[in-house]
Amino acid sequence: MTALAILVKFTIPEGSMNKFMEAAHHDAKHSMQDEPGCQQFRILIPDDQPNCVYFFEVYNDEAALEEHRKQPHYAVYSKIAAEIGVTRERVDLTLMNP
Repeated sequence: MTALAILVKFTIPEGSMNKFMEAAHHDAKHSMQDEPGCQQFRILIPDDQPNCVYFFEVYNDEAALEEHRKQPHYAVYSKIAAEIGVTRERVDLTLMNP
């Protein structure tokens, strides 16, 4: 059995990290609590890049990811990310050992 995973790298504008992290933690917490199709939602910060954040997310399938994007907690996160002007790079992955 496999699962859908995504790795997203965010570059956070100077002075916006706290606001971004508050929204990120809200999204991660509610994704794990409220979405049966969300297997993992991890927030990572590289030790040598203080304005960089990674999300590692695992979903049962594409439908679960689409459901995630319809959630109120995602809307809160998405609005704040847009307001502060984060840039993102996404890599789609297949998790081989969910």
